[in-house]
Amino acid sequence: MTIWYAISGFAFVWAALGLAISGFLIARMIGGVLPLLTDAKSQVQDLGDLAANTVGRASDTMELVELRVSQAMGQATQAGTAVSKQAVGVGGVLAGVFLASRIAGLLRNQLSPKRKSRRKRR
Repeated sequence: MTIWYAISGFAFVWAALGLAISGFLIARMIGGVLPLLTDAKSQVQDLGDLAANTVGRASDTMELVELRVSQAMGQATQAGTAVSKQAVGVGGVLAGVFLASRIAGLLRNQLSPKRKSRRKRR
């Protein structure tokens, strides 16, 4: 039975030594990886801040573009209204001139002596 105690003790010491070495190696690997993870975390945070800043600037730019487009559309609407009023005015003047010429022609025909119309005979 003492041989089994010796084998068990040897296996226990060997397992404890393997566990200690594994723990040391894992601690070294974690010690090497943690600075990389911290650096990656800070870079991701910086990238997030940069993205938020870029989105904020894009939003401001879009608001400025929207304002300028609204101003241009307002000016275009005002110009269109002015052109419409001018077109109505010109149309009124042309209608007045046409009506005056028709009245003048009618008065000229009424006041002038009747003429016989000359028709060509064929």
